[in-house]
Amino acid sequence: MNISKDIIVEDSPGFLSVEISENDKNCFKLSNIMRANSAFETVETLFNQKEIDEAEWLYVRSKWQCAYPQPRDGLRYLSITYDAPLAMAKSSSPFVCRCNLQQVSPFVLNRTPVWKSKCFTMLNWVYDELFVCDYARKLLEQSDLRGFGFYELLDPKGNMLGDISQIMIHDTLKKGLNESCIDKMSTCLNCGERKHILKPGPLIYDRKAFCGIETDIVKTSEIFGEITGSRYILVSHRFYEFIHKKGLDKTIVYVPVQLI
Repeated sequence: MNISKDIIVEDSPGFLSVEISENDKNCFKLSNIMRANSAFETVETLFNQKEIDEAEWLYVRSKWQCAYPQPRDGLRYLSITYDAPLAMAKSSSPFVCRCNLQQVSPFVLNRTPVWKSKCFTMLNWVYDELFVCDYARKLLEQSDLRGFGFYELLDPKGNMLGDISQIMIHDTLKKGLNESCIDKMSTCLNCGERKHILKPGPLIYDRKAFCGIETDIVKTSEIFGEITGSRYILVSHRFYEFIHKKGLDKTIVYVPVQLI
């Protein structure tokens, strides 16, 4: 198959990521190859600037995942960073239940990420936490945005890592996801929690779920994802405007939240 110049291929040890538009003539062929080899295939909708500018709230994630939480071997980080039972942390699979784990200690990384011009990142296997460089942290601390603080990270020896902080989100949104944006549901075999797999497109929420919310960043009550399960991070338009105007959002992906 001839690879189009519009196809983005990222290669790292044991992992190959391919990004391709559905309009590309090779999309259907590549999809069949992935399914034949039991590869993960995800669909992402890209929104135009007008849709993003008009959204009162947006779901955000970082497309840059800089590292793995430590200790990575045997997922031991789950029983150190979270309140996971030791038996869960000894699992050999990264796809274990994380639905309702509570963080009890700082994340541990081998080293500070090389930020260059990037300001936000996430960790592999951790899809509901955002991390920032010191420059972004200083600007956020000086802003009038509400609903978050910061948590330091450690190296494997227990020393504080410089130039990286976790954004600690204080509030959780009430349940209000509209059924029209749900593709299918699954039930976690470990905890019985219901997990949502969404259709491509905007998130659709009942406006009442946001009543009383006076902060600029929240986590959803609903859990998303077919395998591990994690909550989504939603930010207000004020939060979006601030990080966008400051040029902090180079790695951020925005999905508008449609309120009905």
